[in-house]
Amino acid sequence: MAIPSVCAMVRIAMLLATFAQSAAARNEEARWDRIGSLRQMSRAEAARGLPVRVTGTCIYAANDDFFIHDGTHGIWVSSFTARSRGLLKDTSGLAGLVPGRTLEVEGRIDPGGYARQILPVVIRQTGQGALPSPVRLTAEQLVAGNEDGQLVEIEGVVQEVQVLSDRTVCSLVSQGVNCLFSLQGNQIGSLPSLVDARVLAVGAFAPDFNNRSEAVLPKIIASSPDCIRIIKPPPADPFEAPRVGLSELRRFSPGSPLFHRKVTSGIVTFVRPGEFFFLQDGNTSVRVASDATGVKPGWMVDVAGFIDTTQHLAALRNGFVRKTGVAETPVPQLVSARDLLKSASWQSGSRASAADLSGHIVTLRGVIRRVDRSSPPAPFAVWLESDEMLFPAHLSPGALIGDHQVDRWQIGAEAELTGACELDFRGRPDPLGLYDPVGFHLWLASPEDLKVVRPAPWWDTRRLWIALMGTGLAALVAIAGVAMLRRQVKRQVGIIARELETNAVACERERIARDLHDTLEQQLTGVAMQLESLAKSPQSRSPGFASRLTLAGRMLQHSREEARRSVWDLRNRVLENHGFAAALESLAASAAIDGGPGVSTKITGSRAHLPSTVTYQLLRMAQEAIANALKHASAAHILISLDMAADHYLLVIHDDGRGFDAEHVNPQGLPHFGLIGMRERASRIGAELTITSQPGCGCTVRVRLPLKSS
Repeated sequence: MAIPSVCAMVRIAMLLATFAQSAAARNEEARWDRIGSLRQMSRAEAARGLPVRVTGTCIYAANDDFFIHDGTHGIWVSSFTARSRGLLKDTSGLAGLVPGRTLEVEGRIDPGGYARQILPVVIRQTGQGALPSPVRLTAEQLVAGNEDGQLVEIEGVVQEVQVLSDRTVCSLVSQGVNCLFSLQGNQIGSLPSLVDARVLAVGAFAPDFNNRSEAVLPKIIASSPDCIRIIKPPPADPFEAPRVGLSELRRFSPGSPLFHRKVTSGIVTFVRPGEFFFLQDGNTSVRVASDATGVKPGWMVDVAGFIDTTQHLAALRNGFVRKTGVAETPVPQLVSARDLLKSASWQSGSRASAADLSGHIVTLRGVIRRVDRSSPPAPFAVWLESDEMLFPAHLSPGALIGDHQVDRWQIGAEAELTGACELDFRGRPDPLGLYDPVGFHLWLASPEDLKVVRPAPWWDTRRLWIALMGTGLAALVAIAGVAMLRRQVKRQVGIIARELETNAVACERERIARDLHDTLEQQLTGVAMQLESLAKSPQSRSPGFASRLTLAGRMLQHSREEARRSVWDLRNRVLENHGFAAALESLAASAAIDGGPGVSTKITGSRAHLPSTVTYQLLRMAQEAIANALKHASAAHILISLDMAADHYLLVIHDDGRGFDAEHVNPQGLPHFGLIGMRERASRIGAELTITSQPGCGCTVRVRLPLKSS
């Protein structure tokens, strides 16, 4: 009975799991059916492209794209993007689509350029429905842009109308916020005069956005002229708008509407054709943005325009111009850069503003610091410095600038320029409410308004740097030359010192050799003669006397040979001039001539330089070994090999003579001075001497000299 109970519990658990999954799927499906939930998705979540299905009413349609509204929220449906990605195959559901049609849309969610959007796969028109009630937006909602996709209405004053090829765009101000109302199609013929009218605009809210998906300007889009309704029509004549003095445009004026047209008057002092001009009345000058043509300095004009609230100082835009007369333009004021900034600064101890010089024609001097041919907002600008302030002077785009003028506009030249001054202010609020200018720029009517009064000095910064660089380069070359010269002098001094030392050593050796030959060798010869005569005497027959006489003869003979070898060594120039290897070859050649047997050499390795004291001892040991082989061993052939390795010298003298017992080299008790001398010489230079010989097997003398690493 336990097993059926367990099976029943498993079935119940599976049914509950299936029910939960079905409920979750229904909830998920219901969630994606709600446009409000789609709008709340993050960009990362929307990028997953989950399938969606929504129903609602079209509130705007243009170029197959549209807004669909489910009675609570709206969302953009981009058929164009869906077709480009191959999602929307059948476009029949878009035929005749106008606001008010009810729809079913199946597709995929997408992050969109600003707010979330749907990429449709299937579009079905299901009938005709009623548009939702529009929502009146506050100024905060306009700026925030979060009501994207909603059907909204705003009230404001139209300040400009632009007719484009596929739409008509109205610029209006609502609650102090600049907005756009875009009417699909060329509807200008169906619209009454809207400029300076107070209107109520209804449409889908779709703010403009930048490349970072950030809202930059509120915008309402609609597809019917009925979506804009005039609440208060504009005056029939723009110049019937309220008239104010030029200095009263933005001053305290209770009850005066701010965003409707104002009419003012003054004298034109500077004109940038098709863009703006400066209008002056008394001490007040304002900038008027206008595309009116033919306006010239010196005209007395009436201007009907809107106050530009984006500027720090009062300015007008979209101005209509009406000429009323002609007058003399004000004489330019000679000022300094410091005077210009001080003119718009708050006066000490007073909150009243001073008569500033912004917009006035002024003359001042400055030093040219840069000539810029592509400087916004003008295509040509000259930057000057005056009173430790840097400012630009802009020329008109069509100004003809001669080569002689550009040639004189050199960096460092002092210039006098006349133009319209415009002060620059910080864009951020000042917590103390003291808005002082931070700079200025000038507008020049023609290149002749910039006159060079003092050419640039020949000795300028650029030439100074060139001179310093040239001087530094010459100094480096001189230092390098001195260093090379010192190395050459040091090398030559070393060569001369070595030559002097060599010559001195050679002279000294000649002197010693001469003295040895003339004294010691002659004396030894005399002693030998005396010993020979003594050997013939009757006393020589005594055994003890004979052995001593023989020993004395051998010692004398050895001394005479040593003396002759010393004289030969002192007069041998091969070792000094050509090195140790060449001296060995010379020694082998001499031995072959004197002794008769064949003497060969085998020299390997690099001929490294060794001190003369070392090579001298090696040469003497080789000389002694060759002499022993010739005189005592009766050798037929002698091989002299020298291996000059990086860490040692190995000198080997091998003969094929009669050999001897190397362990008992003194059987008769007579000393072997040659072998003793070789061991002393090897010990003196730190070499290892090895003598290997057996009777009848020749003799091998090995001298190994370790080399110290440098």
